[in-house]
Amino acid sequence: MPTTRIRRMPDSYYEMVRRFPLTRIADDNELTAALGVIDDLLAKELSAGEDAYLSALTALVHVYESEHHAIPDATPAEVLRELADASGLTGAVIAERCGIAASTV
Repeated sequence: MPTTRIRRMPDSYYEMVRRFPLTRIADDNELTAALGVIDDLLAKELSAGEDAYLSALTALVHVYESEHHAIPDATPAEVLRELADASGLTGAVIAERCGIAASTV
């Protein structure tokens, strides 16, 4: 029978797992906590272990969000409109910043 070799992760990976275990995200409170950990990691230069941990945690977040907070299909125009509204930007401001005619936006 062939043996499976398990890759040894850097100590920084295990340190992160001790702080926030890599398990199925069960509810929105755990999602919020996971997103906080992700934000903290994205704000710094990552070690190899932290990078591997971030990859695994984002996969868990993706699974939870896909099951509980699916994003509906939207046209590019709908996406742009939503982003503009969320940012408080008008079509004129977007056009000016992009260097295009306001009628294009």
